[in-house]
Amino acid sequence: MNLYNFKKEETYTHSHNLRCQNKLKMQSHKTTFFKKQILYNGIIIYNNLPDNLKQELSLNSRTFNSKFKSYFHEKSFYSMNEYLDIN
Repeated sequence: MNLYNFKKEETYTHSHNLRCQNKLKMQSHKTTFFKKQILYNGIIIYNNLPDNLKQELSLNSRTFNSKFKSYFHEKSFYSMNEYLDIN
């Protein structure tokens, strides 16, 4: 799955840098079944990554993969909730 196929959060037409401009847009949903899907969790993980890691993805996917792995090896999160709480 290619991250470039996903829509980014819509930004207003002005010159300010917003924190949400690098976040992927979450689909609207009404069920907990949707929250258990890989797509939902992948978007949550991506949106909570540090900005410098997201910028690596736009530059080179190989360096992103290695930095992504090393980021999670260094932090050693016990659970998804722990990862989300830190960010």
